[in-house]
Parts: sequence; C-alpha cells; structure tokens
Amino acid sequence: MKFSARRPPRTTSASQVFDYRSPTVAEDMIRALKGKSTTGAISIGNGAAEKCMQILDKSTGTNKFVAMATFPLPEKEPQSLNLLRTAISFISWLIAYKFNGMIKGVKSSLITVDIDSSVSKHIFVDFLPKALQKGSYVAASEPEVTGRGLESIQEAFNLQKKGVSAKKLVVSL
Repeated sequence: MKFSARRPPRTTSASQVFDYRSPTVAEDMIRALKGKSTTGAISIGNGAAEKCMQILDKSTGTNKFVAMATFPLPEKEPQSLNLLRTAISFISWLIAYKFNGMIKGVKSSLITVDIDSSVSKHIFVDFLPKALQKGSYVAASEPEVTGRGLESIQEAFNLQKKGVSAKKLVVSL
C-alpha cells in the first residue's frame, strides 16, 4: 500500500449558521455554545458588538475579547453637523460599551489593518491570493448581481442598507 504525504487542500466552512436578523440570535448561539469554552468574537455591523458581549458573558471562557470590525452608526442619520453628531454618538456608545465590558469581564478593541505589518502582508499578500486561486480558501457568500454599470451602484447601496445576509452584492461594470 502506498500513502501520499501530500494532503488535499482543505476548505474552511462553518459547522453552524445563524441569521443575524433573528430576534433570538444571541440566545440561539448561547445554546449552541453551551458546554464549550469561548473566549473571543468578532463583531461586524450595527448591534453585533452588543450581541457578541451578550454571548461571551454567558461563556465559560477566560480572557474574553470582542474584536470590532465596524463601529456603530446612529440609528437616524443626523440632518446637520453630521460628522460631529456621529462622533458624539460613537464616543458615548463606546464609553457605555467599555463600562459594560468591565462589569462583565469582556475586553474589546476596534480592529485596525496595517497593510505594512508583517502579519497583514502574510495574510493579504502572501497567503490569500494564492489560496483563493488554488481554491483552498473559499469565500462562503454567494454573489448576487444587482445590476450593470455605475448607474446601478446606488441600488446596491440601498439593498446593502436594508440588510443582506450570506450574500455578496455585485455591480458588474
């Protein structure tokens, strides 16, 4: 019998999927993680950081941490002094979030990507392009073409603003 030392390329996939729009998504995830140690989460999108903290608060892990890829936006877009009001909204939210995290023992930080760092270079230059080309890393979301040409970009933004789950919106040029 002959065995090859080379392994076939592995793909990454989720074992469970949750709809972020579900009113019970945090409780569903807490139930799914019962008995498992969870120490970290990544939050992307409005309300995700709060859900991540809620889930980690019920976790049995130690050194709990939320990496926030996006910051929350005001529920209603300001009509005047947009930048100032958005900044005030974000700062007040961040203070409340950090305080809540101190009480629950959950640390957090906004993610910053420094493309000049060796880690970023390794991921975005050395690893990802080759892995995508070989098919060993597969993007999970299915593309949805929302239109053709620059005139279709606003429509895609409007769809994105309404909320999209497990899809990639594409405008073909």
